[in-house]
Amino acid sequence: MSMIDQIMELNRPKVLQRYWLISDLQQKDPVIAKRCMDTAMEDFHSLGLEVNGICYLGDAVEGVNPQALEQMTAMQLKHFMTIPAPVYYVPGNHELDTYRTALAEGKPPHVFLYDKVKDLHQWKTQKNQTDFYFQADVGDFMMFFFPEHASLDGSWYTSHGGVQPQKTGPEAYPYTQEDFQHVRELMASAGKPVFIFSHYAFPGGNRPSDLLGQLFPLPRNVRAHFCGHAHIGDAAWAGKDLYRKMCCVDNHPIMQFDIASLDDIRGSTVRSAFFEYYGRGEYAVFFRDHKGQLWEDCYIGSLSPEKEARREMNSTN
Repeated sequence: MSMIDQIMELNRPKVLQRYWLISDLQQKDPVIAKRCMDTAMEDFHSLGLEVNGICYLGDAVEGVNPQALEQMTAMQLKHFMTIPAPVYYVPGNHELDTYRTALAEGKPPHVFLYDKVKDLHQWKTQKNQTDFYFQADVGDFMMFFFPEHASLDGSWYTSHGGVQPQKTGPEAYPYTQEDFQHVRELMASAGKPVFIFSHYAFPGGNRPSDLLGQLFPLPRNVRAHFCGHAHIGDAAWAGKDLYRKMCCVDNHPIMQFDIASLDDIRGSTVRSAFFEYYGRGEYAVFFRDHKGQLWEDCYIGSLSPEKEARREMNSTN
């Protein structure tokens, strides 16, 4: 038994909630996508870990081939039906492949996977594809999700942490700094810990999002952020940070975790993570290599009421 196995076993009685964090299956080839997904799901079930939900942080599909997209979507829906838990889904930039291609061809834009799952009972996502966030109160803490979003008419869409194209007037991006301030106030007034989920990292993380940076400064009750996008092991896109899974949000004592990717073509393995919450602000993140059927890394964050009180006192001095 590995040390991480021992830590998980020791903490098991303390677990209040557990979530499976996945991102970036991202394959145009349904055969490769199925192999990666089958590998992850087989190992997931072998662990026997009950989860309160699955957080799918984007790039679940790639490309615009209708037949391939149908195959990859049906395959994933079938797999997730074997897990009796909701899927909190955050579209990523590749979900908008069909949207961007339709625009280029002068056709009505659409977001293929979002349209497929938005009304399914198991899947929880933004109510409208124009929404820039959604939230879930799961009792012990609040979850805030920041997906890719796009206008219905093609006048604007988000991608890679920014807005495309840059326009002014009625066709401009509709959300202002005041809208982000409102969300920040919702977080601060939650009265409980907050965890944030997006396809992208905050500034300070791998391939960060300028849009997410508009939420700064994050409230003190934000405990951690989870993202995908930068496939661990992918030097072509992640650059010098290709193996960095954990780091702080810029200018904040808040950890963020890059949990990508289920894809082992750009990523170094079929990878995901498990997020456990223990109460009193304490949580842990365990990275899983599904091909090797082993735990890679773990992080345990502790914030007792006494430490939070000291932080509050220091911030007012």
